[in-house]
Amino acid sequence: MLLEKRPATGIWAGLWSLPELAPGADVVAHCQTRFAADVALGPPLPVIEHGFTHFRLTLHPQPCAVRGWSARAEEPGLLWMALADVSGAALPAPIKKLLRERARA
Repeated sequence: MLLEKRPATGIWAGLWSLPELAPGADVVAHCQTRFAADVALGPPLPVIEHGFTHFRLTLHPQPCAVRGWSARAEEPGLLWMALADVSGAALPAPIKKLLRERARA
């Protein structure tokens, strides 16, 4: 799976996380434009609600099967990781939980 390094400040600062898009964004077009990757969408996963001290975050996970990518998907700040390696990775708790569940499925 493809992970992106979060900014040094803000939510989940400095951790690796899944690429993020605004709700309703065209995932296939984003992957083509941002990563030069050819992807096929799988069925959306259940919504995840995560609470912080002063707000709640709603995640809408959208699995994609990557059929091909260019060197752009291997730039600094991006990391390809096997699902089997998720347990030891520096990931936000809800992302790690989501990926562990996917690894067991």
